[in-house]
Amino acid sequence: MTTKNLPEGYKEYAKIDFVNSKKDAIITNVIALIVAIMLIGLTDVPFKTVIPEGGLFPLLIKCVLLVAALFVYIILHEAFHGLAIGLISGSKPHFGFKYTYAYTGSDMYFDRLSYIIIALTPIIILGILLVAILFSVPIEWYWFVYIPVILNFAGSAGDLYVTGLTLHMPKDALIHDEGVAMTIFSKVEE
Repeated sequence: MTTKNLPEGYKEYAKIDFVNSKKDAIITNVIALIVAIMLIGLTDVPFKTVIPEGGLFPLLIKCVLLVAALFVYIILHEAFHGLAIGLISGSKPHFGFKYTYAYTGSDMYFDRLSYIIIALTPIIILGILLVAILFSVPIEWYWFVYIPVILNFAGSAGDLYVTGLTLHMPKDALIHDEGVAMTIFSKVEE
């Protein structure tokens, strides 16, 4: 069930807040760090392959391109959340930045499955796309693509965290995602 209005009988069950809850922020950052370390450990391509021949100028160009690619990645990540919200609910999402977080939020209340789909859409779609690109580029561009791969999986730590928590919510839970904070509602037993 996806709805614009919270049904009668629902009360706040839990809240996840990446800005105001130190616990949620720490857990998310620890997950991100663990995922990044694991992904760095999975590759055997030396980082020196990123340094192009021809001196400093080609390296600077590659660094500028990488920063631009990371910025585009963040926009695409949030856009895929928004696309999933739109397809599932027919509503328009809202986008923004708060502190160090780019976010996509909605005025809708989503059931558990819908919310998990919304949370995981970017990591799955961009993960498949980036890994396909990774295996098609020359070795000297490997890290140029692998760094966004790391960002995709480690940077999705918040999405992975809320997915894990959502799986343990009551079956009737409705999730309202404001962007950097999610409130979970459940029916109150009389």
